Amino acid sequence: MSKQKKGVSVLMIFLILILPIYSAQVLALNIQINTNTGQAGIDGFIDAKGDIWTVQALITSPPTDVQPQDIKLKIGTNSAPFNSCGDDALGKLCKYESPLSGGVKEGSHPFQVVYQPAGGQELASDSSIITADGSGPIISTFNAIQQEGVVLVSFTATEDATGSGLKKVEILNAKSSEVLFTKEIPANTKTYTYSPEDGQIVLKGEGQQYVKVRAVDNLGHVSVSNVVSFPGDFVKPEIIADSLELVDLGKFIGQFESTTDLLVSVKEKTMPKVEATSSEAKITDPAECEDDLVVVDLWHCTFKDVNVFSETDTVSLLVTATDAAGNKDVQTLTKTLSKDATGPTVISLGTAHTFNGKSFIKSGENKLILVATDVGSGVDEKSIRANIQGLGGDLSSSPDTCIQEGKNTICVWDQTKTFSSDEIIRVGLSQFKDIAGNEGVLKEVELFSDISEPKVESIEIYGDDKTFFQSNDPLKIKMKIAEENGLQVLVNLNDVVMDAENLYPATEVSEAGWKIFTEEACTRQEGESVWACEFVTAPIKSGPDIFTLEVEARDTAGNVAEVWNGKPKNVESGNQGNYKIRLLGLDSEANPNYWEKLSAVPLVKFIDLDTTKLTYTRIPFTVQFKSKQAKMLALDVVGCTAKDATVTKPGNHTETSPTFPEISRVLVSGKNFPGGDISPTPTQLIMEFKPFEEREMFNIGDEKEFTKAEVVYTCQFRLFSQVGNSALKAAEIQDIDVKVPFAFSKLGAVDENIDGKINDLKDDIWFKIPDRLAAVNDVMKLVRYASPVISIMHALNVWYNLLNGSFDNVRADLPVYGPLIATAECAALHVPKKSAWKIVEYFQVPLQVLSCNPGPAPTTWYGKYQKSVLNVFNAYKSLGMKQDTSLYDNIYLSTAGLCIPGVIHNLEKWRQIQCIQIDCLQNVVPSGAATVSSCEKINDILTCKYVTGELVGMFIPMTGLTKAVKDMIKSALTNPVGLVRAALVQGCSLSCPVSGSSAAFCDYAGIVVMAVDTIENVFGLVQSYPSISQDYCSKVGETGTSFLS
Repeated sequence: MSKQKKGVSVLMIFLILILPIYSAQVLALNIQINTNTGQAGIDGFIDAKGDIWTVQALITSPPTDVQPQDIKLKIGTNSAPFNSCGDDALGKLCKYESPLSGGVKEGSHPFQVVYQPAGGQELASDSSIITADGSGPIISTFNAIQQEGVVLVSFTATEDATGSGLKKVEILNAKSSEVLFTKEIPANTKTYTYSPEDGQIVLKGEGQQYVKVRAVDNLGHVSVSNVVSFPGDFVKPEIIADSLELVDLGKFIGQFESTTDLLVSVKEKTMPKVEATSSEAKITDPAECEDDLVVVDLWHCTFKDVNVFSETDTVSLLVTATDAAGNKDVQTLTKTLSKDATGPTVISLGTAHTFNGKSFIKSGENKLILVATDVGSGVDEKSIRANIQGLGGDLSSSPDTCIQEGKNTICVWDQTKTFSSDEIIRVGLSQFKDIAGNEGVLKEVELFSDISEPKVESIEIYGDDKTFFQSNDPLKIKMKIAEENGLQVLVNLNDVVMDAENLYPATEVSEAGWKIFTEEACTRQEGESVWACEFVTAPIKSGPDIFTLEVEARDTAGNVAEVWNGKPKNVESGNQGNYKIRLLGLDSEANPNYWEKLSAVPLVKFIDLDTTKLTYTRIPFTVQFKSKQAKMLALDVVGCTAKDATVTKPGNHTETSPTFPEISRVLVSGKNFPGGDISPTPTQLIMEFKPFEEREMFNIGDEKEFTKAEVVYTCQFRLFSQVGNSALKAAEIQDIDVKVPFAFSKLGAVDENIDGKINDLKDDIWFKIPDRLAAVNDVMKLVRYASPVISIMHALNVWYNLLNGSFDNVRADLPVYGPLIATAECAALHVPKKSAWKIVEYFQVPLQVLSCNPGPAPTTWYGKYQKSVLNVFNAYKSLGMKQDTSLYDNIYLSTAGLCIPGVIHNLEKWRQIQCIQIDCLQNVVPSGAATVSSCEKINDILTCKYVTGELVGMFIPMTGLTKAVKDMIKSALTNPVGLVRAALVQGCSLSCPVSGSSAAFCDYAGIVVMAVDTIENVFGLVQSYPSISQDYCSKVGETGTSFLS
């Protein structure tokens, strides 16, 4: 222990002895550089483009107080004193600052700090280096493409070996300058190569994409790469929510597995690839997609013949839609269905020919008719089969046709079989299911064949109860017919009762205008086979006239009577069911009945339900009447009342609506016919409806479950007629049923989306450019008149000189008028006077450029070029016979002739065409007098006439030859001065060069020609340039009556 203490003691004594020596070494005079930066604070670097270089030196244990002038910074042979010194815990801290506003040369510069106190020795620091960096990073191998929906980028940013190092790199959207990617670079890094692991860039939109790279070094020097562009599509498809449809099942699902098509809708510009998976549906193949016929960029994609079953009554699909660029949208679509556990029901099975509860058939063609219904998924038409061997079919025959009528399904088998005797045939259903797979009862019925024909024992025809016939009498037809079973008697009233075609529509057994009577209007004694019948028709037309009446008798099975016994009573002539009857007129027609409706046709497809709650809606009809005897003088409408309304749903299901849209007013145009007309031109009936809530009115839930609504209104017209030479005092009353359709537009009220279409037209580049040039066109109009005004003033000045000088001066002052006065040799003898008008000549070239109206002999290259363009065009169109073509005629000729005002004028025509369409959309469509498509057709017609049509006409040679010959003859007859002028010009051209006396004559002739030309120039001043007489664009933004109306 004592040895250890001795050792420690010795160590302590040693430390105490060497401590003064160490302290002296530590506190000895020393100089070191603490700071060597620019303003960016990067050690050892300054900005070569301009900076403030700061150096701080620490001097420890100085022998005297340190002064700034004692310390100097040396670079090579140059030196500069420090700026300031101050106290520091370790000694003196001195600072040197050098503003380098003018920049320095790039490179590395070694330097030292030297301290030399007054009278002392020089002490230098260690050598240090300051590097001047004035260049940004270098960006190389930059490229960008889209692949599988992802942007692939590659580039390298490099800082020079003596540079300050990379600080940050960015990828930017070159169009919007949006920063898409940023990477902060670690200190002292000279090179960076982009890696997707550092982050992906995300672009938006569709079309050409533009990106660039920006790199920054530690001193703030920025380098930007070239812009790289590539086609890109970064808009993913949009799977429409709630678009899943089980096409065959509808809203129901059965107790067992069912087969149906599955439909989903996708919004995408190009055809998408649509796939799906589901635990309730066995989907193996991608969907087949078809674009919507109305909605742009909408695709309906169908998975075909999919087996579906769900215990929870819910079917869910995980749907993936992928576009051509690899963008994907993934959505889960769910459809909740109702369980259908009941089978379909047969309402009736038999023929349309029934009597006493029995269905009858005849020898030959027959129809077996099934009427069925189902409260759930609906009757499966594909599954229906029937055993119709007794009718000539087989044990399991499919129906020939099936239609949906309301909630009922009606299927028909058309069969042909010849029967030789009366028989009883048994037929029945062999397969009958609903769409969900539930089976219905297989019903069987008996059919009774009847091969015998009825016999007409007698027929008597009366005018009411009279043996003659007058206007408005009802026909009373009395018949006795021998028949064991029931009857059908068909009466053709087309030439008898006015408007019979509409009163009695066509049926399965009759054409339009035939009234069908049955045995219900007949009686017979029990045990007898002869029916005693009395049929009464509607009131017949007004007389006098001789009309034809056709009558046909059939039994229930459809056998037509061929035997007509007895002589018909009270007819003018005829037999066997075809009779002529004389109709007498009345002296005073209290209730005239001369007219029948020819047609009532709507001019638009339907009233759009998307607009009914926003405004008063209208629908126009064309209504036309006809008569064989009377002439119409005038008509008006009394009013219209609602009759009934039906709502149609998908599958042609119809329901009755208890409410009707209320009519605001009813208008009629084209209602007067001076002089009378037997077949007057169609009258336009316009029905206007008050605003209403469409869904409440027609009880509409989901639009997908609604097809259309149709409301029948009875409109009462008063017709004022003339018969012979007399006008009827009483107006004829005609009631006409018009069917008004209501529906939703396929595009969501596309015809009423007027503001969007107007904005699209205004945003179109071909509207904006002419719109901006409209004011320029107005200025050009003023400039165009300057050139002819100067020409007229110049001509008047010459006339003034003529009246005040000698005749020789006339020859000197008279300008050469092309070939009009003399040849070039004559012109050389007369030197024009130099006058104040010489100044005006300097303005003629710019005025000619802005007027585009080259004279007969232009002197500038610009005028000569324009004249040559006109000459070539005239020769091409009319063999040079027609010379009045203007560079303003169309935009193609203006462009070829370098006619700036002409191009602006034709662009103004294009703008006016667009304004006409905007006005049509703004004023005419909301009034109901036109549709969006008709406005677009007006635009197409005007564009064809004034733009594209001009181009077609230019390429067809000699299309103006005929017109040129006609105009030449017309000019000769209407302007004989022109012929005299032409004769003078031609004569002087030949005689002036060879004859002095002829030259003198030509002087006077020149005066005459010049006078004529001066007068023509005055008139032509306002006629030579085209103008737009009506500014349609001034109406854009106004509402009210359109100029199109």
